Amino acid sequence: MFFFLSGEIIPQSLSGTLTFNPYPSPYASDWEFNPTALGSLTIQNNLGRALEIRIRAVVTMQGRGEIFRSLTNLINISADPITIISNTTLINLTDASFSDNSYEQKMRQTGRLLEGYYTACLTLENSFGTILATNICSNFTIVYPSAPQLLFPMDKDSIEAQMNFPTFQWMP
Repeated sequence: MFFFLSGEIIPQSLSGTLTFNPYPSPYASDWEFNPTALGSLTIQNNLGRALEIRIRAVVTMQGRGEIFRSLTNLINISADPITIISNTTLINLTDASFSDNSYEQKMRQTGRLLEGYYTACLTLENSFGTILATNICSNFTIVYPSAPQLLFPMDKDSIEAQMNFPTFQWMP
């Protein structure tokens, strides 16, 4: 009888899947204001009820270790089985707690994250700090775009003085 009843018990849980662009924008402002710049978190709510959670994010960089941590304000999760949260809610670089001060200084001066290989791991907590789901991780790489190359006029070419509006051609 015990085995029969235990087979009928449905596990109740909260879990998540982190889906990041493998090569997101390096610009911190894109992470904070563009909901598609980095990625999203899909939360599977098998609890059958609504709840409030906080998301704790820890971002590490290969060769540097932990870069920063952030903790969201409370987020309402509906009783629906699936909730999707965009990157604008997941990671707040403005309020992040940086472990690497030199990294923070460079990021604040340039407005972009440094080039390299990163891992972001999230933990879902309830309003009391109880962990509901952990080790929700995703890897991504920050690569800066190439600098534009001047095509025309050629390097060291002269531009006629009477030309009011010279045209320059650039390779993206």
